[in-house]
Amino acid sequence: MGVPAIPGLSCSSAAAALGSSGLSPACQGVAGSVAGPVTSLPSQVAGLGADSVLSAAANWVTEGATWLLGQIGGALQSSTQVDLGASWFTAHFETMAALAGVVIVPLLLLGIVQAIHRQSTSLLLRSILINVPVALLFTGAAVKLVQLGLALSTP
Repeated sequence: MGVPAIPGLSCSSAAAALGSSGLSPACQGVAGSVAGPVTSLPSQVAGLGADSVLSAAANWVTEGATWLLGQIGGALQSSTQVDLGASWFTAHFETMAALAGVVIVPLLLLGIVQAIHRQSTSLLLRSILINVPVALLFTGAAVKLVQLGLALSTP
């Protein structure tokens, strides 16, 4: 393939093949316009290759991070889930109920002593018939609210 002919210029194809060093300024422009796309083609191919390699690496890193976060989320969910029917939970619940029984008896006795000290039968009846059942009721309600909160907070 030769250099295109421009009217009024004579650029031989041999001079064009030698490079632009042996050409006149007019012929150098013609040779540069022909050689420009040819020399930029390898750099474009290299650029596309680098882009595809970097794009593949970015996709690989993104997919790996997605998988890793999924694994971490699954491990956290399985290890932090509360089983309200588990034996360790009911054992702790029974221990707390026993402690409540140990605490309520002395407090009831103190309420009776206070009623005797003030010589008030209404205070005595209120301590035995109202305060103790209300305390037991609120304790049971608090336990159920905690269990409900734990059940709602775990998937």
